[in-house]
Amino acid sequence: MVAGICPYQNIISWDSIAAIFKGYINDPKKTRNRHSAKTLTTPCKLKAQGSPCPDCGTAVFMVDGSLQNHMSMGMLKLMNAHNDFYGSWDLGIHHHDDGEDEHEFDYEADVAWRRVVNSDLATLLGWRFTNREDEEDRAFGGIEYRLPYLVHSSVQIDSEGDVRVGIEKSLQLTDRISWFAGVQYDSGSLWEWTTRAEYLLSKRFSLITQYHSEHGFGAGLGFRF
Repeated sequence: MVAGICPYQNIISWDSIAAIFKGYINDPKKTRNRHSAKTLTTPCKLKAQGSPCPDCGTAVFMVDGSLQNHMSMGMLKLMNAHNDFYGSWDLGIHHHDDGEDEHEFDYEADVAWRRVVNSDLATLLGWRFTNREDEEDRAFGGIEYRLPYLVHSSVQIDSEGDVRVGIEKSLQLTDRISWFAGVQYDSGSLWEWTTRAEYLLSKRFSLITQYHSEHGFGAGLGFRF
């Protein structure tokens, strides 16, 4: 495959190719013009599916997240074949049990660049914002690696000297039902884990129920655009 040319963009008619070679045979002195074949330009299939194409340089923007009664998580991402520029959020909503209509919010939000090395390995570099207890804003860097059985792992180190290690796995149980689980250890904030079940309503929306070790149990709506 020629670098820089999308295989889904240009389709050459076989009839045109045959006609060109027939002309060469009938007239050997005929000047060969590689542009003589009729080229049909069609939209890139990967771009139409919302996926980055490694050959035509297509960039794709996507949003994937959830809004639940106890938390909200998600990611905004601009990506092409080798680079992801993203912002992610993890917002906890803590309800008071004293009858007062007040809530407390804690958050962790990342703005980062992810460089895809190959289908299994990627590097990370970014900045983390947080209001969690005993934590402060910091820079971070790390790697992501896909283990056997499609288990995704990550190792990060931040500018405060803390190390974060995580693994996660998702399973498509039926056409509409999926399950996700993830666990991470941070040398500053220690253990954190979550598990989630999701029921697909449409291409854009789904019902979610989730337990998170920091935010508790709840349910809500998932969305993706």
